[in-house]
Amino acid sequence: MLCCSGKEESILKKSLELFSIYGIRSVSMDDISTSLGISKKTLYRFVKDKEELISKVIAGTFKENSEKIESMLDPSFNAIEEVLSVVRFFTEMHKSHSSNMIFDLQKFYPETYSVFRKNRNDKLTSFFETNIEKGINEGLYRENLDVNVVKKIIIHLSESIIESDNFTFEEITSPHFIMEMYSYHLHGIVSEKGHEFLNQELKK
Repeated sequence: MLCCSGKEESILKKSLELFSIYGIRSVSMDDISTSLGISKKTLYRFVKDKEELISKVIAGTFKENSEKIESMLDPSFNAIEEVLSVVRFFTEMHKSHSSNMIFDLQKFYPETYSVFRKNRNDKLTSFFETNIEKGINEGLYRENLDVNVVKKIIIHLSESIIESDNFTFEEITSPHFIMEMYSYHLHGIVSEKGHEFLNQELKK
């Protein structure tokens, strides 16, 4: 979570736990204070309202997940292994989040969702730019790739799918769907050498 006092960190963790299980809209400030065994007055010493609480929870969770991804990307990984590691992380992360949580954030807290969406896109853009350049240098991605164009395509693809009404949240967060989306991306950019390595990895 974000750097904060022990009490505030416990509030943010409990709030995330409840939001992840029941969704944001279904959880009241009374529910959170009761779960923590504190009064609502005490809770409001740390946040002025529910919207500020949600903003802190989302920001803290995003920071924590970003740090986890960075720590799991072993320097020895090649570009393809990096992408597949991120896929596995996303798969595990979505297992613990309620579809209602993201839906509620989009519908009822658009400003907070907008900040989260920008941060998510900035992080993915940075990752894919570095990853594509690395893959080209390793000979695993086609050497004539336009890094700027390709990174925009995969970011747009990810964003469009997330925001689309054509897929349910359950579909886009399923391990099969996530793997298919990034496998689609990788098959479009790998070299002959990369194609051979990718197929070996996908068989595991």
